[in-house]
Amino acid sequence: MRREGKERIKELKSTLDHKVEDGLDYWWYPGIGWLSNENLTRGIKDILEREATIEFLYNPDNSMNCYECPRNQGQTGDCYPCGQYNCWVDVHTQQ
Repeated sequence: MRREGKERIKELKSTLDHKVEDGLDYWWYPGIGWLSNENLTRGIKDILEREATIEFLYNPDNSMNCYECPRNQGQTGDCYPCGQYNCWVDVHTQQ
């Protein structure tokens, strides 16, 4: 694992609830549940993608920024590239 990944995991662990059960460390990640060290390390890419998506969708400055939106699926027609008729950012920020 690259150094940046190890540092990010260390940073992430410092923000999560922690417990030890049967000699194993577990961290609580909202929306996923308790993760062992192995699962947290293995799932770091998915976790970082999820955090980036949440950060994007809840930032009103990203409204109508379809090009960078993680929901962009390249749809065409009467809808946005994500296939929706309302901007995901507007829905999440209730604009």
